[in-house]
Amino acid sequence: MEHTPPLARLGKTKAEGVLDAPATANEITTKNQNGITKNQTMLSEFIQAGRRGLNRFEANRHHHDSVLNTTISDLQKKYGVYFSREMERVPNFKGTKTSVMRYWLDDVNMAIAIEALEAEESRND
Repeated sequence: MEHTPPLARLGKTKAEGVLDAPATANEITTKNQNGITKNQTMLSEFIQAGRRGLNRFEANRHHHDSVLNTTISDLQKKYGVYFSREMERVPNFKGTKTSVMRYWLDDVNMAIAIEALEAEESRND
């Protein structure tokens, strides 16, 4: 069964009557030298990663995102996409294993993400 964020389909991220919370670090729309926000970059990375997705260490190592769980939350709220997720065990620096969450987009949410990214890019032009 696919999860659709309840308010996302209504174009809302918070219940009516509730004041918007302050922006988190990831919601700040500071753009890099190419005019691309962190949210756009990470959404693009998840589209490119496909079903393989990313875990927190990969996001940090390759994309300098040290708060992937917060980024996922922000992307879900902003774009109305839902990330599939599964715990996995990966080697840590001590040579033992540690548990981390792997996130990826299923086919339906991949299509939503592509559409959202294209809309964002057209606004930047």
